[in-house]
Amino acid sequence: MKYRHYFFDFDGTLCDTDADIRLAWRNALAEIDLPHADFDSVFRNGPPIDEVTRALFGEDAATPDLIARMRALFRRHYDESGFPNTRPYPGIEEWLARIKASGANAYIVTNKRYRATNLLVDRLGWRGLFKTVYASDMFMDTPIGKLRKPALLAEAMRREGASPSDSVMVGDSANDFEAAHANGLRAVGCAWGYGAPGDLELADEVLASPPAAEGASGRFYEKAASVLEVPSAGPATRFRELDGWCSLKAFGLLAMLENDFGVRLPIGDFAGYSTLGELESIAGGRR
Repeated sequence: MKYRHYFFDFDGTLCDTDADIRLAWRNALAEIDLPHADFDSVFRNGPPIDEVTRALFGEDAATPDLIARMRALFRRHYDESGFPNTRPYPGIEEWLARIKASGANAYIVTNKRYRATNLLVDRLGWRGLFKTVYASDMFMDTPIGKLRKPALLAEAMRREGASPSDSVMVGDSANDFEAAHANGLRAVGCAWGYGAPGDLELADEVLASPPAAEGASGRFYEKAASVLEVPSAGPATRFRELDGWCSLKAFGLLAMLENDFGVRLPIGDFAGYSTLGELESIAGGRR
């Protein structure tokens, strides 16, 4: 699957955000002294705040003032949370890094708010993996206004010079696939996401997991994951920040580079590297 432009949804496609979103909702509801439906029986990750508010409080009680209040409370609790439970799905970072290395461009196109999305991109260290972030509310203060996903994707394509023939939309829900088809793009569905039953039937192709690395590059990350004692690793893995990082693992990486890839890296030079992608780049010519 090779394109020049990859447009990615965020929640349920790139990251599992459910726990942090639910926590923000619970904290917001704790500040509202009004009866509402059982949260767990109503909540589903994906619908906008106004829809969730109406489901929780009922159509009559969900006045514009209450919706505005819930929106403000949720945003505060979510944006200030630090997103402690949000994690990329296994293999996503490696896929994004290979897209970048191939010379193609990756973009985020999401109904998630612009501020929250960018906070997460920075927290994950993904700024270099995406050319641009597009969110439904990013044009709110311009004549364009808030955009639903089909129009948002169309605007992203226009600005990036992307055409249907060289682009793909990757997502997990009907909203993503309908946006892709409305703009003439192929829609790729993520089976690991939050889509409702039947949503994936609208995709042109369904992935059970992110495309795996192939060849020597894949072997490098498999070996690095074994040394670091983590389930998976990729170019964006910041090995010094992993739990359990120690001098033994540092020497393990150095030994791996020398024994498996023929690269002898002085310990002083090693101190200047922080991601596995940087190490893989110097091993690349010796595999």
